[in-house]
Amino acid sequence: MALSPPDSQIVSPPASRRRAARLIAIIVSLVFVLISGVVASLVIVKYAHARPLECLCGIGWYAEQDVMSSVPSAADGHEQSTINLRPNARQGFYVVIVNRSSVTQAVTGLPSGFLGPYGGSHYHLEVSTRSWARAGRDWTRLSYSDRATIAPGADRVLRLTWTSPSCFDKGLQVGIDSLRVRVRVGAFTRTENISLHQEMALSGTGNCGGNS
Repeated sequence: MALSPPDSQIVSPPASRRRAARLIAIIVSLVFVLISGVVASLVIVKYAHARPLECLCGIGWYAEQDVMSSVPSAADGHEQSTINLRPNARQGFYVVIVNRSSVTQAVTGLPSGFLGPYGGSHYHLEVSTRSWARAGRDWTRLSYSDRATIAPGADRVLRLTWTSPSCFDKGLQVGIDSLRVRVRVGAFTRTENISLHQEMALSGTGNCGGNS
């Protein structure tokens, strides 16, 4: 039977070898931390600087009677669609948007403290749950939600509605050519300004005090 050498004869690794092993372990750990930091930074930059949502840009009025009575116009390259204010009625418009970035984005609503451009009250932003293109380009066939995700390259329809004020002076026109919305991109939530590429305007009729 072989005998184990006495403790005094067990040879320990040289101190220099132990120090080298510890140094290699430290270097490996530092490299891992560095690579992880670089990857995390690249991901943060990718999401923080993702291309904003854009108008595709189909656009139209919400109520059928407004669609039928809308008046298009153009001057100096600026297009406008105008409808009459219908006192105390629900009015609004649709706009088709597209996500041309490389990351998924989610529309979460209107900015805090949103001031309705047309006066009135009860502004409500909704997002279609399916693609406009896949619905035959008919936004009335789509279902809507208060928030929805939009994959890279996909389109959705925004529907902004409000209760119009009781009166605009006759001839007064109020319109917007962009819409500010809150969008979540990864861990970031930001406000994006979507150009409508035309003005959506309400015109006063001077017929105040009644419903239509």
